Amino acid sequence: MHHALLWWYLVVVAYRHEPLTGLSYLEAGPADGSLVLLLHGFPDVAESWREVMERLAERGLRAVAPMMPGYRPSPDPPSYDIDTLSELLFAFGRALQPAPALWVGHDWGAAVTHNAAGHGLPSAAITISVPHPLTFLEYTARHAAQLRRSSYMGFFQLPGLPERALRAGMVRELWSRWSPGLQLSASAMTHVEATVVESLPGPLEYYRAMFRPLGPFVKRAKLLRPTDVPMLYLHGAQDGCIAAEAAAGQERWYRGPFESRIIAGGHFLPNESPVVVADAILEWARAQTPTSGS
Repeated sequence: MHHALLWWYLVVVAYRHEPLTGLSYLEAGPADGSLVLLLHGFPDVAESWREVMERLAERGLRAVAPMMPGYRPSPDPPSYDIDTLSELLFAFGRALQPAPALWVGHDWGAAVTHNAAGHGLPSAAITISVPHPLTFLEYTARHAAQLRRSSYMGFFQLPGLPERALRAGMVRELWSRWSPGLQLSASAMTHVEATVVESLPGPLEYYRAMFRPLGPFVKRAKLLRPTDVPMLYLHGAQDGCIAAEAAAGQERWYRGPFESRIIAGGHFLPNESPVVVADAILEWARAQTPTSGS
C-alpha cells in the first residue's frame, strides 16, 4: 500500500518547471543538498525513480528526476542529437544548482550520461542498463542474438508504423520482454503507456536521430575519447533488452574510477531494484566526494 500511495502522490502532484530549459521535473530532498540528476529512458517516465528518490532524500541528497526532453510535460528539444540533449540537461542541472551534479541515467538516460561524461559535464556518473555506446555497437555487430534483441531500433526508423504499434500495446510488450520478472501495477503501467503515447513522436526521435543523417553520427563516434569522470555501471542479470555481456570492455572509455556491477533484475532496474540502485548511488556519491582533509 505504501508504494502504491507513493506512486499516485508523485503522479498527481504537479511537476515543477525549470524556466531556462523548459523541462518539467519531480524533486525530493533538501534544496541545499548535493544534486543528483535521475534521467529516465524509453519507454519510461520520471516517476519510475520514485523509490530511489525517496531513499536519496532521506540521506540528505537533492534528487531531481526530469521528464526527458520530448516526454510530456517537458517540451521537445531543439534537436534530438545526443550532444544537444547532453548540453540541455547540463544547463538544466546548472540552473537548479551551480555546483556540478552527479548524473544517474537509465536506458536512454544512460546513453546521454555516457555522452555527457565524455564531455566532462557531470562531477561523477552512474549508468544503468545501457553500456557505453561504442562498446554496445561493437558487441551488437559481433552477436546475432543482440542484433535480434535490438531490431526494434531498426523498426523505429519507419514512418508512422512505430507510432501505431506503441499506441496498440507495444509499450507494455517491451516492459514485459525486457523485465520479465517485474510486475508493475496496472495504474503505473497505464500512466507510462499514456505518457509515451501522448509524447509521440518524441520518444521515437531519440532513435531516429542516431542515424539520420549517418555522417554526423559516425564523425561524433570517431571523436569520442576516454574521460576522467568517475563512472559506476549497473546491469540486470535478467535484462531482456541488452545482454549483460554487452558491457564488457567499456572500462577503456573511463580513465578515472570505474566499476561495473551485475545485479538481480531485468532492464528496468530503478523499478525492480530501487534499494540496490539507491544504495549504489549513495555509495558512489560518498566515494567521489573529497573529505575535508584531502
